[in-house]
Amino acid sequence: MLSRARLTCHSALALQWPDLDLANRKIRVERAFSDGTLNTPKSGHGRTVDLSQALADVLLQWKRKTRKARKEEAPWVFASEAGTVFDGTNVRKFMTRILKKANLPLHFTPHCLRHTYASLMLQQGEPVAYVQRQLGHASIQLTVDTYGKWLPMESQAAVDRLDASFLESGSKVVATVREDAAKYWSWREELNLQPVVYKTTALPLSYASPP
Repeated sequence: MLSRARLTCHSALALQWPDLDLANRKIRVERAFSDGTLNTPKSGHGRTVDLSQALADVLLQWKRKTRKARKEEAPWVFASEAGTVFDGTNVRKFMTRILKKANLPLHFTPHCLRHTYASLMLQQGEPVAYVQRQLGHASIQLTVDTYGKWLPMESQAAVDRLDASFLESGSKVVATVREDAAKYWSWREELNLQPVVYKTTALPLSYASPP
């Protein structure tokens, strides 16, 4: 959830099943835990984030599994066996165990997974404005200041695409000019509205002789 749905640990633990629209692959982030108290998210307002198909499928499986395991369905998406909400401290303990088994540095925290989402999205060239909205940042400047080093800075392909667009648009202009010229040109000089100086001007090969 943290690396795929760009949520903070506090927001993920506060999710309730009605917040999830798995059919349309959306999550509504309306609340977050702060020091054990349920509050609005850090930004002060809710937001809607997108779900990948893979994550939506996993959450659907999780919902079915938890329903089967408990007599009564807990309102929380991530609840203990007793149906109570998980504590952030417990999540950090779980992550520490995983890091030890994987022989990874123990300084990583659940919040690092949110950074993973942002850095990977920007590295693959997704719009900064989209990433900003998904993260819930108050401004695009905050996103750039935090993750700017992951933005692609050099791309010869970008300037090549610029050349291609100029060549394409230039060809269209030339084609239009030639079509208009052919439309209004007459081999009878008295019917042409061009200035007299055109009589001594070399014409394109396509106009050199009548058909």
